[in-house]
Amino acid sequence: MEWIIMGLLVFIVAVILILKSDWQNEKDKILKSQEHISRRNELTESQQYYIGDKCIGLSARKGYGKFPIAGAYYRDLPITMVGKFNGYAIAQTDNEYDQYAIAVYNDAGIHIGFLPRGNKKQHSYIIDEGEDKRVHAYGYLAWHGSGMYGEVCVETDKNAVTKRNKPYITD
Repeated sequence: MEWIIMGLLVFIVAVILILKSDWQNEKDKILKSQEHISRRNELTESQQYYIGDKCIGLSARKGYGKFPIAGAYYRDLPITMVGKFNGYAIAQTDNEYDQYAIAVYNDAGIHIGFLPRGNKKQHSYIIDEGEDKRVHAYGYLAWHGSGMYGEVCVETDKNAVTKRNKPYITD
């Protein structure tokens, strides 16, 4: 009888801990959304376009490939970073989660996210052809109710690039 009561008590404690964890995660999501909403007045008129659910077009130049930005949601970037950006992609050689990880940074050196996992061909290109294991990239970040998302165009063939590192107009 004691074992049944003890088992029931352990079960109840486990359920409470799980529910508390879920509640805390939901609370954190709500607080993050509220912070973004309160900072919307800091956005420029052109940045306002990148708020909400919509289809945003991004064209890849010759010698560039277009990729979704993975992990932007987890970077905890402020909403003031929405909009177009110029930057670079770096082939990481020490990433424990993806041996072909490619990190995306803006020109200010802020880590925005990654290219999708397992991009061996692009990773090899950046290491072999990139200057300091990096190549030019440009794209956009946008925000909807559940977080950041975006796309990036990354140099894939330096011989086909016609406008080498020409700044992406961000205004």
